[in-house]
Amino acid sequence: MLKQLKYYISLCRPLNAFITAVTIFAAYLIAAKSNANLIIALAAALIGALTAAGGNVINDIFDVEADKINRSDKPLPSGKIDIKNAYVLYLALNAAALILSVILTNTAIIILCVTIVLLYLYSYILKKIIAISNITVALMTGLAFIFGGAAVNNIYPVIIPAGFAFLINLIREIVKDNIDVPGDKKTGVITIPSGYGEKFTRNLIFLLIFVLILSVNIPFVFKIYGIEYTVIINLILNPLLAYSIKLLYDSYNIDTLKKVSSILKLDMLIGLIAIIAGQ
Repeated sequence: MLKQLKYYISLCRPLNAFITAVTIFAAYLIAAKSNANLIIALAAALIGALTAAGGNVINDIFDVEADKINRSDKPLPSGKIDIKNAYVLYLALNAAALILSVILTNTAIIILCVTIVLLYLYSYILKKIIAISNITVALMTGLAFIFGGAAVNNIYPVIIPAGFAFLINLIREIVKDNIDVPGDKKTGVITIPSGYGEKFTRNLIFLLIFVLILSVNIPFVFKIYGIEYTVIINLILNPLLAYSIKLLYDSYNIDTLKKVSSILKLDMLIGLIAIIAGQ
């Protein structure tokens, strides 16, 4: 029983769900400032985690054939969890999120519904459309910030964090697509790496990282955030981004791509800390 529960938890990808929860909680605090309601903040974070978990489940359901090639040890391709039970879990997670959302604002509820639909459409069809798949995932990450702001009826302060999240996750999604090329080709999924090749993809990643390095300094230039923000950005985040470029320039293999993907995930957290510190 406990072993089976472990497989279901694994299917939800708890770390990703937790990151979503932390993102929404932080976005709420950024938007609410001194008017924060801890119960609403925690509820919004939990709703985000449930929705993200549901998105992970439906993604694995539609990905089961590709995962038999790319990641055969996962719960669904390995047969540890039945597809029908995975659907039940998916519906339960989304139902719980929708029920809890009644305590939030109407805008937040609309964003939640749009996100649930987008997550399903992404898994069903959008991920098969070159570039659109990457943009959709990045957009949903940005929406997590907007959702946190909407929960307190103040979206404006989270627009910049949402833009930062969109760009860094767009880069990360393209990096991750490189890892899945063998399975994607076999299942007919055309991504930027499988459609345009290694050289084009690597140059695109370099360009996007360079744009990110430049753009994260804009809020300080226009005095939107304080000196704390620019210190963290330029002493920690940007050097890590530059290091990612070096890694990919020196070696463009699966191990390096996985390492860069992890660095970009860490950069997301560092960027969030910088924004909060610079408020």
